[in-house]
Amino acid sequence: TPSPTPLPAFAVIEVVTSALADVTGNDATRANRVLDLLNQHPLEHWPRVAEEMSKSVRTRSANNNSVQRDTLDLCRKLANVPRGMEMLQVLSSDGTAPIVAERAKPLRVFWNADEAQQKEPDGKVKAWLQTAKQVARSKLDGDEKSFDDVDHAAFNAVRNGYFSNAPGTPYAQHDQRLKKATMEWVMRAVAANTPEQATATAPTKSSLPRRLVPTLNKTPFAKSTLDRAYSVGESMGLQSPRKQVDQVISARISMLEETLKNAKGAPGLQLEISAAHAMLDHLKSLEKKGTHLSQVTLKKRDGKSMQSLLKARVQQQRLSQIWDKPDANGKRAVNVL
Repeated sequence: TPSPTPLPAFAVIEVVTSALADVTGNDATRANRVLDLLNQHPLEHWPRVAEEMSKSVRTRSANNNSVQRDTLDLCRKLANVPRGMEMLQVLSSDGTAPIVAERAKPLRVFWNADEAQQKEPDGKVKAWLQTAKQVARSKLDGDEKSFDDVDHAAFNAVRNGYFSNAPGTPYAQHDQRLKKATMEWVMRAVAANTPEQATATAPTKSSLPRRLVPTLNKTPFAKSTLDRAYSVGESMGLQSPRKQVDQVISARISMLEETLKNAKGAPGLQLEISAAHAMLDHLKSLEKKGTHLSQVTLKKRDGKSMQSLLKARVQQQRLSQIWDKPDANGKRAVNVL
């Protein structure tokens, strides 16, 4: 993975200064104390402090810990900024070394979950966010504490921007869709393996594509939405699965064209070679029109187009053979009559 582009110094100064102003109320003395305190510890120190302060109301309200509270608020604020963990790394005691992704991701997840936890009134959601924080701290500490898939799901949810699993939230809706699709998959698999004397409660078999791909039509992203997202990304020079498949197909077309050129000396395969050329010409014409070959489904009109191209190519080859064949006088001419 290539290293990220270095952040301009003025951008780092602007972001950090703005965040400090919000946290300290434009108090330069408080801001200076926060920077001094950050520079004394590595970033892994502050999640432990945040957990300890959250467990003790007396510690949270003590005046001598106001600098620590400002420091924690700054961590939460910069965690919401793109590459904010890199900026915090520069301000920490390890500021001379760049932060690696294995540390940046759990740090960002911890602070995002911690901030959401402070604003969340629902106790169950708070417990869910606490699970995400515990997984994040485990990754930071490098211990071998085991977590189940539910715990890791909470961590991944916060990492992807879901800060609540309450009913009706986007996370709960997506989770329900996945569970429904998985349950249907299991039920169909059970129904497929049961004898014909199955009970009336067993679900009826659906079509083969639905049995093979139970998530068919279950995705929250419609085809038009994905196509639009691909188009926007490609217009900005970004790679997309569609573009990658297009590139692979174009490379295969070039390879096949080279193979067909080398097969011209096989007289018994001329019709097959012409048919392959007609198919390639049709695909290349679609590509020139802006059609994505990765999304092309050949239909009846495509077959007619390839037939027309094949007839034209065969006719051209016959005329070429007649032209190349000399007459009795050694001349090369075509008898159009």
